[in-house]
Amino acid sequence: SQYYFEPIYDLLHEKLLEQPVLHADETSYRVLESDSQLTYYWTFLSGKHEEQGITLYHHDKGRSGLVVKEFLGDYTGYVHCD
Repeated sequence: SQYYFEPIYDLLHEKLLEQPVLHADETSYRVLESDSQLTYYWTFLSGKHEEQGITLYHHDKGRSGLVVKEFLGDYTGYVHCD
């Protein structure tokens, strides 16, 4: 499925980075039947007044601001994150 959906995800990611206001948040989870540490699902979404509403999910082992910097790259708009 990655073969089919990755190009769509990448295009949505590009479109998301064109929007002036983004929201970001993370939530922790533990995979059942695993001894691993907590991991995180990040949610990145466009502002509610945007014509093209986009929500993307990103899985990462951490919850630091570095995850946001890596995901957003050279983004120059505003990011609202609690």
